[in-house]
Amino acid sequence: MPEIIFDRVGKLFPSTGKPGLVDVSFTINKGSFSSIVGASGSGKTTTLRIIAGLEQETSGHVVVPGRVGMVFQNAALFPWATALENVSFGLQMQGEKPVHVRATAEKYLAMLGLSAQAHLYPRMLSGGQRQRVGIARALAIEPPVLLLDEPFSALDEEVRLELCHDVLRIWQETGITVVMISHQLDEAVALSQKVFVMKQFSVAGTCDINLPYPRHPHAPEVVALVDHVRSIYRGEGNTV
Repeated sequence: MPEIIFDRVGKLFPSTGKPGLVDVSFTINKGSFSSIVGASGSGKTTTLRIIAGLEQETSGHVVVPGRVGMVFQNAALFPWATALENVSFGLQMQGEKPVHVRATAEKYLAMLGLSAQAHLYPRMLSGGQRQRVGIARALAIEPPVLLLDEPFSALDEEVRLELCHDVLRIWQETGITVVMISHQLDEAVALSQKVFVMKQFSVAGTCDINLPYPRHPHAPEVVALVDHVRSIYRGEGNTV
């Protein structure tokens, strides 16, 4: 069942007259894990921002849920607020009762392994812990869709792999729809059920991934799919 629909969507930035998207069409199913990959300036961030409601399309038709959670590359936490207060923020803005706010915030901090860090400020947390707080904050409003904007790119390899595992586990436990932007093709293939490749402001091709989880990045079948996605980048392939 479709959760997100783009039907011939275009985006023109009036300040520059340059396109952000050109004739983009795709469907993302409810409860699926999808990734959008592409070079800088290909349109993937504009696509994510339209899904998030941060940008408005100038042509075509978009169907998205009324509420989404978004995780940014740098976590974007309030430096004056504790981890618990950061995770509570969205719920407070929704006017939820304080007892529900606290219980929900504690639930998602625990899900990310941060119960012991609930009263620490961002400056007291590691980069990986800050990103986990950002994920917990996005999940706390319990949205049907979770958007990940290159959430692991600023982390070292070991922490990146740990967070990839955490995100995969949370997706499997909650059944939430996940849409991730990534520059790492192996990361996209290891996590996703479908990869969309963007070039020149449009979708150049897609790759459906039916491999069982967990997926080892060096497994031959994973490497073969990474090579296929790379071939779409280069204009040598299309959809598989």
